Amino acid sequence: MVAFVLDCSVAAGWFFGDEASPLAESALDALRSESALVPALFFLEVANVLAVGERRGRLKRLDSDNIMRFLGMLPLQVDTRTPNRSIQRILDLARSHSLTSYDAAYLDLAMHAQLPLVTLDEPLRKAARKCGVALYGKN
Repeated sequence: MVAFVLDCSVAAGWFFGDEASPLAESALDALRSESALVPALFFLEVANVLAVGERRGRLKRLDSDNIMRFLGMLPLQVDTRTPNRSIQRILDLARSHSLTSYDAAYLDLAMHAQLPLVTLDEPLRKAARKCGVALYGKN
């Protein structure tokens, strides 16, 4: 069963100690028995976070490789909708809530799938509330 839409900010909390949070740990625990839905851009976004982390000396290359293997073992379902079908909605959400298009993609997916969104990003949490999207964990 799919429990929630997972945002990259939560995943980052799993591998950067200074970004850890009870919400991130709770989401990871939930993935032991449930799955999460992610937009197609999720793994690209994670790869970018890891690459930046390497450049800033927060991670070594081996760490990043291990993290990608770990994420590949999690029950993450990638949204298979054609991006062209949702790009206008994503742009509209980004405009109306002052979000990046990447964050708007998570919000659009949560709205489309009618699933709670798990994110540590406060502007995205605020936009989700305004759109009537449930937030996983503490609201």
